[in-house]
Amino acid sequence: NWLVRGRRLFANPFEGMPRANEQADPRRPRRAFTEKELTALLTAARQRPLQERLDRNAGDIEKIPERDRRELELRGLELATAYKLMAFTGLRMNEAASLRIGALVLDTDQPHVRLEAAKAKNRKTAHVALRRDVVDDLRGLPCRAPQMAAGSERRMARARKARGIGAIVRRD
Repeated sequence: NWLVRGRRLFANPFEGMPRANEQADPRRPRRAFTEKELTALLTAARQRPLQERLDRNAGDIEKIPERDRRELELRGLELATAYKLMAFTGLRMNEAASLRIGALVLDTDQPHVRLEAAKAKNRKTAHVALRRDVVDDLRGLPCRAPQMAAGSERRMARARKARGIGAIVRRD
């Protein structure tokens, strides 16, 4: 292993130890979102930024300046689009976070996302096909790629919780 190769350890203390069988003892069964859960997640993601601000302003939308309201609504649209992109492509959170506008190839017969090798889990460049509805959603964003900023996993968990959706095991 890398600790031995890097001379941080003289020997691997786990050498010869059998690997655990994940199939025999799944801690959490893996599953995909149901259509209802995915719809609820996307709705919650779209509404969440504005709703959080309303919660801080005692529900008074008049206290939120119009410019801020538009920005919060755009942020919700970006989050929902990013979640939909991950749901329909299989991209992991960090892979989606690494995307930039240049990685989105939308104006071809086969629209796709180009994932650079350095950002992919298997370290190979990938061209991931996009569904037409995802392409339409991406085109609807105002000239910026969907942002998966720091804390995105917590935001997704809050959106799931707000809609009563249980945890989904990530495919890492």
